[in-house]
Amino acid sequence: MTNEAGGRERRTLTEQEVQELLARNCWGVLSMSIDDEPYAVPVIYGYDGRQFVFANGPGRKVDTLNRNPRVCLVIAEVEESGKRWRSVVVRGEVEWIEGVADRLHAFNLLRQQIPFTAQRLRDAAKIANAPVARIVPREITGRAAGN
Repeated sequence: MTNEAGGRERRTLTEQEVQELLARNCWGVLSMSIDDEPYAVPVIYGYDGRQFVFANGPGRKVDTLNRNPRVCLVIAEVEESGKRWRSVVVRGEVEWIEGVADRLHAFNLLRQQIPFTAQRLRDAAKIANAPVARIVPREITGRAAGN
């Protein structure tokens, strides 16, 4: 399907389509900004229908989030060399997860979302002490083209 300008018709994803896309994926690109300087990194996320969680190593991402917790997370699926795509954009704020029960909930979300492998099991010990964050969404939108 094409639009008047000759491009593919875009449509808004339904709430169910958004939830299904978020459930079947585990990678997204987290965009941040500090002093009007953009910074984006891929992250592995867990999602429980209300919040997104991710673990972090020390570095620029943690430093940036400490200074500006406003973020945008993009999860995309691309097929046929870009002829068909679906994406979800999440805008919200990051909060650090401190309590033991909340951290365990976050790690369980990650474990449920990520296809588990023996390597991931070995890596679990490394992330046990890692800073863990949640994105509290302010807005979640989804779009598709070529579908």
